[in-house]
Amino acid sequence: MKTSGSVAVGDGVEIAYTNYGGDSAHSVLIGPGLGATQLGYEADAKFLAAQGRRVVCFDLRGLGKSTRPTDCSKEQVSPEKLGADAVALARTLNIRSVDYIGHSLGGLVGLEAVSKAPELFRSLITYGTTYELNYPFIIVPLQALMYKLLGKKRLADFVAKKSSHLESAQDLIRRHFAEFPTDVGKMMSANIYRYSYLKVLEQWRGPILMLKGSLDVSINNNLDSTLGQLRKRENFQLVEIPEAGHFTNLDKPELVRSAIESFLKKLDEV
Repeated sequence: MKTSGSVAVGDGVEIAYTNYGGDSAHSVLIGPGLGATQLGYEADAKFLAAQGRRVVCFDLRGLGKSTRPTDCSKEQVSPEKLGADAVALARTLNIRSVDYIGHSLGGLVGLEAVSKAPELFRSLITYGTTYELNYPFIIVPLQALMYKLLGKKRLADFVAKKSSHLESAQDLIRRHFAEFPTDVGKMMSANIYRYSYLKVLEQWRGPILMLKGSLDVSINNNLDSTLGQLRKRENFQLVEIPEAGHFTNLDKPELVRSAIESFLKKLDEV
């Protein structure tokens, strides 16, 4: 069963979502990365729904089919706001327990959501996400300049080729970014060049699975502090995905889905 809709979360924002499968004790919520939409996670959602799980994919505010805030500003598209949207979506859809899957920025959205409503989340699964980053400020204007110089079409091609070596994955990434609103993207990017969610890991002790694409160099080069903290947890699992880039689920879908389902099955048995 597949149904689509939207949920009003305030600020004039409607969060678009797609629900796969029927009710289940623990529902999977999938949060996309910056510039991505539900499109890139549909196959994953269908796979997990076929295992008997309720799965909900959604678009971040201002991206995909979700609407932008009435007063669209850097503050209105911060990870804090995006995390609050995820919590509001889950509660509106009467989801009682969440296994959250977050890709890239979607992982930060999950960490924000966990910090706001820890009782709602059973587990956290991330890929293409580091929980702490400390880039110099110069990265912000440089990224904004890149958006301006490239334009939508060339930006889509650049991201596709940089993120994956597979033509099938590149084609899907281009479709993600075909209608990417670069003004929203610039504001979101300005919020995430420097951050730390390591304290969230101290406050929330739920199970965590991290999928690490071997070719996702920019993220992997910034994982030391994150992994140092995560490896202190008994309920942390790291799965390395060979020959996979930033869009790990598109490069190695079978390995990613198998790792996620195996992780969730073990939680179901507890």
